[in-house]
Amino acid sequence: MLILKNNPYFQYYPIEYIGLLPPSLVTTEVTLIREDLADKYEENYYYQQKFHSLLNNGYPMALETSFINEAKAVLEIASTNIQILMQTHDGAADCFTFPDKCEIIRDNIYSKLQKISKSDLLFLENIKYNDRLRL
Repeated sequence: MLILKNNPYFQYYPIEYIGLLPPSLVTTEVTLIREDLADKYEENYYYQQKFHSLLNNGYPMALETSFINEAKAVLEIASTNIQILMQTHDGAADCFTFPDKCEIIRDNIYSKLQKISKSDLLFLENIKYNDRLRL
């Protein structure tokens, strides 16, 4: 292309100028995968912010050691999941860079993510009605 770029007999015209449109690699499926990965990020970010606040800003009364350990475990899962989703290579952003490989990228990310289930959050039953925490 560099040789042609300086060639006085060559002029570049994008294919749109002659009435052709390239097919988009961003299909409906790719859009849904992107939205799903964004949802996973939002979910984990929510948990990270709430548990980080709980553990670092304190609670109006002393918390049991087991409660603190379980909160730290959920915070660790959420933080790890965010790191996986935000990786420079093989992270969720690659679905925007390589839309044709988005399904493979999603499957690779999902194989690394840890799910935060209801059973992981059962320890919150003791404080779920506190207005200050708002979990």
